[in-house]
Amino acid sequence: MSSLLFVRLFFFRPFLSLALLFVTVFTVAGIGVSVAGHSSQPLVDAFNSYLDIFPGQPISAVVERGFCCRLVENYYTTPTEEHFALIPPTGIFSIIEVVASSQSVQKVKFTLNENALRLGDLLLIFELPVFHSYPQITFTFWRDYVVTLPIGQSAYVNPAYQRVWSVAFTLAGR
Repeated sequence: MSSLLFVRLFFFRPFLSLALLFVTVFTVAGIGVSVAGHSSQPLVDAFNSYLDIFPGQPISAVVERGFCCRLVENYYTTPTEEHFALIPPTGIFSIIEVVASSQSVQKVKFTLNENALRLGDLLLIFELPVFHSYPQITFTFWRDYVVTLPIGQSAYVNPAYQRVWSVAFTLAGR
């Protein structure tokens, strides 16, 4: 009986069927535009603009960029290490930290803003097919660097969709 009422209502009320058609078309079109917009946004490799302060580069590049020297009270650091930090005013990084020793950069760590990048985004940016993922951290190699990626922990989420907290680069073999 209810299906008969639906058929009557749908076919004998052209205004309702037309309204339902418009709602369906605009909903599908809106979802399609939203998905197309998100998938067509290019992934910007924000790391390329900082290649001059990557491990192995001279410490002078860090100073030229306006990094502030930072005191680190940690008994496990080498006394010859110098720590620098920069808070960029815009972009996806909330802070960039550099550890230098012997007048050269040893490690650079980019702490990301909330939900700035996911692990899958970084794998696409760096074109990395292989990575070693553990529950809370992922390691991979890019150029001459070991890349450390602390990720959010969730057993129900595909690792590619995990939020990345920071990205640290160290020269491979050190």
